[in-house]
Amino acid sequence: MKTFLKLFSTLTVLCILTYSAFAKVWTVSSDAARPAQFTTIAAAVSAASPGDTLRVAGAVSYYNMPDLFFPLVFIGEGANNPNGSNSGIITVSLKRLNSSLGSSGSKFYGFNISNLNFSPEFSGSSENQRVLENFIFERCNISSSTAFINNQDGSKNTIKNILYRNCVFSSNLTISGASGFLMGITATNCIFDAGANVNSGVILNGSLIIRNCLFLNSANQRFNVNGAIIENCIFYKAEPTGATNSVFNNNLTYLCNAPTLPYGSNAGSGNLIGVNPMFNSYPPLGANFAWTHNYGLQSGSPAIGTGSNGSNIGLTGGNAPVNNIPGNSRIPVVTALTLPTSSVPVGGTLEVNIQAISRN
Repeated sequence: MKTFLKLFSTLTVLCILTYSAFAKVWTVSSDAARPAQFTTIAAAVSAASPGDTLRVAGAVSYYNMPDLFFPLVFIGEGANNPNGSNSGIITVSLKRLNSSLGSSGSKFYGFNISNLNFSPEFSGSSENQRVLENFIFERCNISSSTAFINNQDGSKNTIKNILYRNCVFSSNLTISGASGFLMGITATNCIFDAGANVNSGVILNGSLIIRNCLFLNSANQRFNVNGAIIENCIFYKAEPTGATNSVFNNNLTYLCNAPTLPYGSNAGSGNLIGVNPMFNSYPPLGANFAWTHNYGLQSGSPAIGTGSNGSNIGLTGGNAPVNNIPGNSRIPVVTALTLPTSSVPVGGTLEVNIQAISRN
């Protein structure tokens, strides 16, 4: 009963936060001890309508998810949930169904995602119909390759306005396909761990922006891109090499074999070369990402106030400042619920006391 009340109360808060005139909130849990409306994401997607929210409980195993052809909001319990199991999805495949309906506008908060793909093509489509846009991924751990599947049939697709905010990339961010339209792909205040490089087979022309991110602990070149914008990032024992015709502004390098920015055909200014960012808690000789690290800046850090527009370089600057990537979703959690009275007369008022934490 206690678990059910806690889950129900949390979902009630979520209903308030995500309410719109027609949207519904559906619950998913594969844990028999934490009952929900559905045990699978597939069943919940089948019941949902465009604009609905799916609240996905943490579980021991990752969930399977069908190809998504209409916009939904997915809220998990976190990629490193401090209050229980994590929420994970094996593959997120975002697609179009036809000229009028696609997955554009979908949002994902607080998940481990093994594979993430975008493909706007559908049978019989023309170029101007193949569009996917306006996605948000927040506080997710992208634990395998991410692919923007762009232009697989020789004609153009359009993929635009994809925001990664406070995410961890454990493997490559890859933009693949032939020349199409890519606009507004942004990773802000994210961490690219040792095995995560940024690769693109297309000329980006500034359509990929990496801002206030950390690149950690790898002797390999971290880029294979042409025309990206990289600013306010920290490369800690991580090589910023491999980019061409790109812009490097107000970045910091430390313990790199090739620390100089910009280099080759790249441009930029305001970069700090070979200086220690002075993290609050991180091994001095570098290490892979850990949820226990504190990537905030000590007093006197050269990264304080030296980013673009006087912001900090690294995670603590920019539009979504943090000391480390939060392991949970940005949703309140009810920690206690009590009923002060044991009975209420007919027509009486039932008082309920709730304690909660914000987890901002």
